[in-house]
Amino acid sequence: MSTLISIIVPVYNVKAYLNQCVNSLLKQTYQEFEVILVDDGSTDGSSQICEQYVGMDVRIQVIHQENQGPAVARNTGIEIAKGDYLMFVDADDYISEDCLLTMMKTAEEYGSDFVASQFVTVKNFHMPVVVKNNRKPQILTPEQAIETMLLADKFDVSPWAKLYRAELFREIRYPEGKIYEDLGTTYKILAKCQRPVYLPEILYYYRLRKNSIMDNHVFDSSVMQAIAFNKEIIGFVKERYPNIYPAAVYRFFCSNRRALHMAIFTSGYKEEKRQMISNLASCRRIVYGKEKESIKNKAIVWVAGILHWILEKEQAEQL
Repeated sequence: MSTLISIIVPVYNVKAYLNQCVNSLLKQTYQEFEVILVDDGSTDGSSQICEQYVGMDVRIQVIHQENQGPAVARNTGIEIAKGDYLMFVDADDYISEDCLLTMMKTAEEYGSDFVASQFVTVKNFHMPVVVKNNRKPQILTPEQAIETMLLADKFDVSPWAKLYRAELFREIRYPEGKIYEDLGTTYKILAKCQRPVYLPEILYYYRLRKNSIMDNHVFDSSVMQAIAFNKEIIGFVKERYPNIYPAAVYRFFCSNRRALHMAIFTSGYKEEKRQMISNLASCRRIVYGKEKESIKNKAIVWVAGILHWILEKEQAEQL
């Protein structure tokens, strides 16, 4: 097995965690890989740590650039990657020693161009105990893979904990200047896959840090970018995979529900709140149609419908 894997690591002010991340890459039982550290304008000493690793192992290279966000950093790595397969690892996360070997074996055994593994959440430096399982990988169709992503059933939209054949990114890049850029990318990748596989084994350790995007419960206008991407997915799925259209709408509903919950406790953003109420009301047929849907969610849609009607009436009276 001599297939080269390019591991792309966007780095931005993660001095406290960077060593653990890179060391986990160097400890891999699978040795045919290159590490591309993309220093995205770090100011905390992470840049110097990157340079130290370059001198330690010829498989590591570092690119220094001005701070432009993780999307640009990933795209930079994609452009210079030489591997047949790509993997993204966030610089504050780490992977198991057999991560590359297990995912590469799965890709070759099943002829897969996309392998998604499970991950476990790490808080601070607490090391979770992971028990190996003997469950077999699951072969999916692109449609099944996108539905799985939409429902976050087995894997989600995040770029990490996944192995991609490099060709999948030939015409696809992460949208630059956006937050939640993975929402605008992963579904397009899955649609291009020939044989996506889900590997039910924990190989990736995701660190949930305080004040990270995933841990942020404060509303601001950037949250609307996630909603916009989810709306974009609805249009894509409706045209390409109409059978899973309800799953796309349900994800859109959930993103608006969560965002509106945060916005309620935030002053201002009147237009954004109005838009989210309208979005929730538009999902009522799908949510009402789910037999096992919670009464809470059905109530949310019902209330949103009433609020939407009131807001529309007020707006009409002002004209």
